[in-house]
Amino acid sequence: MSNRKYFFGLIFIFMLVAGCKSENKGVSQMPLISKDLGVGPWQVVTYDDKKIYHETLVLDGRSVTTRSESVYINNSSQFVYRDGTPILTYDGKYIYWNKDGWVINRHLQIVREDQVFVVEGKPMPVRTAMKLRDYHKGSRAVTLAGTDIGE
Repeated sequence: MSNRKYFFGLIFIFMLVAGCKSENKGVSQMPLISKDLGVGPWQVVTYDDKKIYHETLVLDGRSVTTRSESVYINNSSQFVYRDGTPILTYDGKYIYWNKDGWVINRHLQIVREDQVFVVEGKPMPVRTAMKLRDYHKGSRAVTLAGTDIGE
């Protein structure tokens, strides 16, 4: 009976160690944005020109509010807010855009878009095509409430 427990214990440990090893074969570490594009950041939108947001919860005294901020990308292919502050996943990992169009973290793990981005008040569907807003256009002269300056 003791040998049986020892054997099953070894199998359990082997399975645990094998399950923890995550080799993300096929996930590129090459950035989507090249350094020669400029300084940035540039706003990221869907192909339908719908703005992409990142929402966070803010504790304000006794109330909890949702803060939505537009998603941008810098010249290192890192998703950031307009001021350059990095956008993090719910577990505190930085996210990037790789050359294959995947949202990834530093460990080359794919991050599902619906876990970090919002479009029109709903989680962004997985594999939604994204693009940079035309950064050659001039800024608007007038801004509207809820719209970022310079869009």
